[in-house]
Amino acid sequence: MKVHDDFISTSVPGDAVIMDFEKTFLQCLLGASEIQVLRGGDGRYLSITNTEENSTLWFRYGVPGSSIPDVPDA
Repeated sequence: MKVHDDFISTSVPGDAVIMDFEKTFLQCLLGASEIQVLRGGDGRYLSITNTEENSTLWFRYGVPGSSIPDVPDA
């Protein structure tokens, strides 16, 4: 998977918390170093990790509210 540097995002400023989340999300996605598709628990999962930024995005396909295995508690 390759996401190019010209990936489009919103240019309209919003709440600081939302803008920080968007920045972290895009940094993780653009610098992804590992992508995994997993099965377990209540569904299937996509994990995208950026080791340089020490961040991971998790996407779940399954029962809403189900747990994601092997994810540290926040």
